[in-house]
Amino acid sequence: MTNRTVLIIAYYFPPMGLSGVQRIVKFIKYLPEYGWKPIILTESPTSFYAFDETLMKDLENPEISIFRTPPKKGSSDKAKTVRFPSYTVQTLGRKFLQTIYQPDSKAKWLKRAVALGTNILKKHKIDVIMATAPPYTDFLVARELSKKFNIPYIIDYRDPWVDNPNLLKPGLSA
Repeated sequence: MTNRTVLIIAYYFPPMGLSGVQRIVKFIKYLPEYGWKPIILTESPTSFYAFDETLMKDLENPEISIFRTPPKKGSSDKAKTVRFPSYTVQTLGRKFLQTIYQPDSKAKWLKRAVALGTNILKKHKIDVIMATAPPYTDFLVARELSKKFNIPYIIDYRDPWVDNPNLLKPGLSA
């Protein structure tokens, strides 16, 4: 029986695949056993490098609720797999996007995520908010909802941020 509820903010979530997605799924899977009801706030994936529908089996529990932000305007309703870009394209794309979007390329998700999170928090009693990243925009969503509803939040750094060699630091020379 659950007696506490956690709102988990995770942009990358099934049916998306890869390691960061698997990690949060396994974490969520066991929360109900420890008295926590997870409510997940995530994106509606339209394209990604890998999809793994089998991950959803770990979330087949009536104690787990999943809410997805509507897809971006102009996006297809059907998710499609895209190829990993070459190392050069990844490097150039990352540097370009990091000069435009801060803290990451998912910054435009913030507004839609906060809107959905606000609706969730108005309808459910949430004890704590948890955000997992990357993308670090998840942390901004948690912070904004935390301030708005006076609910504590915790953050889960899956990958290095401060010492990330791939992170462009505008204004600093290499």
